[in-house]
Amino acid sequence: MTSASNKRHAEGSEASRYRAMFDATGEAILLMDGMRLVDCNARAPEMFGCSRAELLQRPPHLRSPLFQPDGETSAAKATALLVAAAGGVPQHFEWQYLRSDGSLFTAEVNLNSVECDGCRQVVAVLRDITERKRYELELEARNESLRLLNRISESLHRSPEIGSIAEHTIEALLSYNRPPMVAVYLLDSDGEELRLLANHGFSDRALRAGSRLSIRDSLSGLAVVGEQLLWAEDIRQDGRLQAASRDAFLAAGVRTLVAVPLLYQNGALGVFLLGFRETRRLPPHERDILNAIGRTVGLAMANARNLQGLKAEMKVRLRTEEVLRESNERYQAYIANSSDGIVRYDLEPPVPIDLPVGEQIRLIGERGRIAEVNPQALKMQGYRHAEEVVGEPLGSHAAEPRQIADAIDDFVRHGYRLSRFEAGIRNVDGSVAWAEISAIGMVEGQKLVRIWSTLRDIRERREHMAKLEYQATHDALTGLPNRKWLVGRIDERLQAPQGHRAGLALLLIDLDRFKEINDTLGHHVGDLLLQQVGPRLTPLLAGGVGDIARLGGDEFAILLYGVEDRQRLEAQIQRLLDAIHSSYRLNGMDLEVGASAGIALYPQHGADASTLLRCADVAMYLAKKEASNYAFYRPEQDDYTPQRLLLMTELGNAVRSDQLCLYFQPQVGLDPRRPVGFEALVRWQHPRRGLLLPGDFIPLAEISEHIGPLTLWVIDHALAQWRLWHEQGMDCSIAVNLSPRNLMDERCPANIRRLLERHGVDPHCLELEITESAIIADPDRALLVLNEIHALGVRLAIDDFGTGYSSLSYLKKLPIDSLKIDLSFVRNMLDDDQDAVIVNSTVNLAHNLGLQVVAEGVEDRETLDVLAAIRCDQVQGFHIGRPMPAEAALAWWQGAAKD
Repeated sequence: MTSASNKRHAEGSEASRYRAMFDATGEAILLMDGMRLVDCNARAPEMFGCSRAELLQRPPHLRSPLFQPDGETSAAKATALLVAAAGGVPQHFEWQYLRSDGSLFTAEVNLNSVECDGCRQVVAVLRDITERKRYELELEARNESLRLLNRISESLHRSPEIGSIAEHTIEALLSYNRPPMVAVYLLDSDGEELRLLANHGFSDRALRAGSRLSIRDSLSGLAVVGEQLLWAEDIRQDGRLQAASRDAFLAAGVRTLVAVPLLYQNGALGVFLLGFRETRRLPPHERDILNAIGRTVGLAMANARNLQGLKAEMKVRLRTEEVLRESNERYQAYIANSSDGIVRYDLEPPVPIDLPVGEQIRLIGERGRIAEVNPQALKMQGYRHAEEVVGEPLGSHAAEPRQIADAIDDFVRHGYRLSRFEAGIRNVDGSVAWAEISAIGMVEGQKLVRIWSTLRDIRERREHMAKLEYQATHDALTGLPNRKWLVGRIDERLQAPQGHRAGLALLLIDLDRFKEINDTLGHHVGDLLLQQVGPRLTPLLAGGVGDIARLGGDEFAILLYGVEDRQRLEAQIQRLLDAIHSSYRLNGMDLEVGASAGIALYPQHGADASTLLRCADVAMYLAKKEASNYAFYRPEQDDYTPQRLLLMTELGNAVRSDQLCLYFQPQVGLDPRRPVGFEALVRWQHPRRGLLLPGDFIPLAEISEHIGPLTLWVIDHALAQWRLWHEQGMDCSIAVNLSPRNLMDERCPANIRRLLERHGVDPHCLELEITESAIIADPDRALLVLNEIHALGVRLAIDDFGTGYSSLSYLKKLPIDSLKIDLSFVRNMLDDDQDAVIVNSTVNLAHNLGLQVVAEGVEDRETLDVLAAIRCDQVQGFHIGRPMPAEAALAWWQGAAKD
């Protein structure tokens, strides 16, 4: 008990440490059981802005917007990802969630399957990357803005004409934020009106209404007068627009207008107008860029008008440089303070993007050099100064050169973008740090000039994922690999070259009497026993001989390699079983435990893990059935085939779609000799396999939920046939078999009463047959159901009497009316004295108990005469009549009645 207590204390301490680690991590961790959220760490409620109890009330996908950014619904996408993770395929993706206050945040999510207390569950690890995404988007947007300013500056100041400047301006604006409508206006010489100079996307109506705009009662005019950017977020509610202009814009589908003055020195030369079909806001950085464009275009137009000449051009360049310098300062602040490592690679000379992909990949690897690196990137690799790494080739710090080659390939093939590529990075001390790498390329003039890359340290996450992977592939109690690991190992061996697959044998081992140990000494002693099995078998499998796994309960699996000689294999199996059979010292007691093993061989018995496991399982139960230590899989002993499973599935449809039919076997009374009734026997008219007898499908119904509906179908159709015969003048009884499972269904009597009433059948004309074994499982419950059925007036008979559990003390309690002697005694009674004694004794016993006797299996006249002589009441068998369809049964009855 002390060792068990220590074990529980150790397990409790370990659980506490895992819980502390679980709650202390900076990332949110969720534990999912299917679509249900069952646990979370302390960080998760903080991330979602709610209490832990509130978070556990709904699964995470219900705390998401209806659609994810890729257009898929959150519910469908979450279900697919969880199903894949539960199936053993780790998932890594980005996801948008809703906090309790309705705000959106983006998380990086990792899903992995784990086994907890014998159940397969999914662990979700969430990291909030909202700020990082915002920084990345802003960085990309600002880079694009700078390139735009450079292009505008270079192109506009080479344009000598104002019209050309306007066209270049529209072209640049369309490439920047793609507004559907752009117009450029110049201020008239009198300074009272704005005249349309160039446009894109405006309808004829909008052009007529907006060819000239007053500077006093138009949005564009007010922007010129105020020398500031103005925007009407919703023109339907903005009074600064002329009615005609507003109506024209609305007719064209415009909802938001932005007016940017073309500033020069202390005044405005005109304005450019942007029209958007959706309602939108302008973030500060976008307003800055548009104002910079307005100033650049204004200066260019002033230069074109020869207002300032060289001085104006210099001022434009100076102002552009100032804008670039200010933007660069903001970039440097962001780079220096980023929690991720940031590295800039310059390519000298730049790499043309119209070259073949393979050539681009080679040149990027050769020409890329580190040009800039932030403090976090240096810290990740153990460097102190940027000078230590600046100038080094791209990939010079890769732990595996192949990884960098793959990353460049991925980068080029995905439009000069790389997303979350994991790679090892060699540190200054030679150790390897794992990082998640993202990158974006800067293309100018159809050439790749530089690459911005972000590095995220994922060592802690990888260590955590490694622990989760171990838990997912190993048994918590014994430390042995589990079923998931075993399946992966088998698949790995089967995918290896032919030589590594030869001689592969899978053993499934089940401990004998393990349940007895659990029930007698307690589960803690059973656990101690299970923990000793692995150490006993592992030495016998060392040196590549094989692997061991625990599948669950008291079931273990052993995978043996390279054993092609049958005699050698059997000797090895016996050594393993002998090791298990040796005495165990448990809780102060010496116990011996045997084992049964089933063996499946590759490729004789299966070509994949699933088939080999199934065949080994069938063989193991065969070994138990034969009371042998082990058994090899034998197909002829395998009842659990796919065809059998398919037939079980089809049986439910057969009941519902009336593929079943009834045959009727006559029953004849012996004193006097006359027809008395029929036993209804079901057949299945299978659409592919033809007419199936009860032995082909009744056993399947018995072990499934189909037996209830099938029995009711037989009774229903038998009573319907009785009604037809009764109307045709036949005064007969009809017998139907009841399943043992029918006697466990307390609804059975009510269902029988309902069917009797539906067809108007006298209950005494219906006889239900039950076997002795049907009563044994739960005698009290069976007796209750039988009494209720008998109370309806229905006759009851014991079928196959003499082959089951014959308890006379219990037999007299049953509300039965007759016994049916099994055909195995009747068929041989003329040649076997013992069978004759059994039949004679059964007839006397039944009569003494006030019961009638029916003999089954009467196949000749001599047997019929003997049964009549010993006063048997009724007989049935091939001599009387074989099972036949209803029409033939009517003809038989009419002929027998005449005789």
